[in-house]
Amino acid sequence: MLAKLPTQIRVKGSEDVVDKFLLLSNTHDGTTALRVYFTPIRVVCQNTLNLAEQRGAGQGIAIMHKGDLHTKIQEAQRVLGLAERFYDDAEAKIDILANHTPTSAQLQEYFEALYPDPEDADNSRAKKVRENLNRIFETGIGLDIPGIQGTTWAAYNAVTEWVDHHRPTLSSNPLERASRRLDSSWFGSGAKVKARAWNLALDMALAV
Repeated sequence: MLAKLPTQIRVKGSEDVVDKFLLLSNTHDGTTALRVYFTPIRVVCQNTLNLAEQRGAGQGIAIMHKGDLHTKIQEAQRVLGLAERFYDDAEAKIDILANHTPTSAQLQEYFEALYPDPEDADNSRAKKVRENLNRIFETGIGLDIPGIQGTTWAAYNAVTEWVDHHRPTLSSNPLERASRRLDSSWFGSGAKVKARAWNLALDMALAV
């Protein structure tokens, strides 16, 4: 379940808006804890952003199915407080990315770090992915917005668009393919790619 928080992040005062969500994941039998993830979604393209390490190495925040009502209310307040701090930090870091313009060489190094050529193997797949990332960086959804175009924020969102909408997913059934892609984007390999992309983008923007 996605729970939308009431405020938004507006990148550099532009039309590029990020909604703030909590993603809640739970089992039906109560045998595991309720997990809460901070999951921003970029409105213009509905990309799910993964802002890396704050997600507790992919485990989220655990809320156990026990305790009285007062304890549960306190826990909910704690999670909302953590969410507020998370999104304040995220907004500051997004501004860093949106105020940095990578050189052509930096951009290629960024994509190569995410999809490097394999050692002693055919590099055609990695090369094709990097070509797609470059194409999305130039023509992706919302990446032509003034103030956003050509920035490191755009480079990061080229990766999120690739993972969420274009990366191949094995299944002949369209509904199953969409379900697998969403699960990967939120919890699996897609989430890991986006987390790494976020960290590398910050490294690039903050490099002296």
